Amino acid sequence: MRSSLLASAIVLSGTLALALVPSAGLADVPGLQISVEPLVVQFALAPGGQVSTPVTIKNVGSEKAVVTASQIDWRTTLDGSMKSERPGTEGPLSLNPHLRLSASEFTLEPGETRRMTLSLVLPSGFSAAPQDYRGGYFVRATPAGSPSAQSFGVGANILVYETVGAPSRHLKLTSLKVVDAGDRSVQLTARMVNDGRTFVRPQIRMLIGQGGRVVQQRDDSTPAIFGGEPRLYTRTLRDLLPGTYRVQLTVDYGGDTLIEGTTDFTVR
Repeated sequence: MRSSLLASAIVLSGTLALALVPSAGLADVPGLQISVEPLVVQFALAPGGQVSTPVTIKNVGSEKAVVTASQIDWRTTLDGSMKSERPGTEGPLSLNPHLRLSASEFTLEPGETRRMTLSLVLPSGFSAAPQDYRGGYFVRATPAGSPSAQSFGVGANILVYETVGAPSRHLKLTSLKVVDAGDRSVQLTARMVNDGRTFVRPQIRMLIGQGGRVVQQRDDSTPAIFGGEPRLYTRTLRDLLPGTYRVQLTVDYGGDTLIEGTTDFTVR
């Protein structure tokens, strides 16, 4: 039985030009560029089902490229950055044993496009307990005719989320503080903990008030926080005149309620 794709979230696409190890500037890879779409895919598939979504890779540079795709595990760190890992690092939470890309190596001429299929197949014996899983691919392009192990290249990650069932969703704000950063600036740090069982993508509104009026306002976000994991959200607020202020932080994590926190601080 074939199950349909419940949700596909594409948050980034376009031209990727990221220098790989050994480190070098983009001047070392003139004309070598690829675009990858999508960069983020979200599935919600029950055990025993299968689903697929298209992946498009295009050579948008002026140089013939060899493209390779290899599986990765990944996670987000305390500061919200993405850390790629060897397949299997995430253990039972790794989606990679059930994830397939229809091609793993091919050559693209300048301007040429390759369309592939990213598939997820969950066996009937896969756990039905509500849970998030993740996996993905690292797509790398190197100059055609050069030994790939020794070549500079460009690349991008395709990150895949999978949610089984309907895990509980909740986020809490555990601390909020503001410290002087000098030169009419302060540093705000909020610590959040996902005490639910599914990932959340918090949207954050920050209001800085003084004497009953709003003097600064900022809408922001932080990358996905997985169940059971903490996150430090840190921002610098600048151009504040000496005086006492109150900051109000409102976090919308997609749950039933908004999370709010306030604290006072002084700029000297």
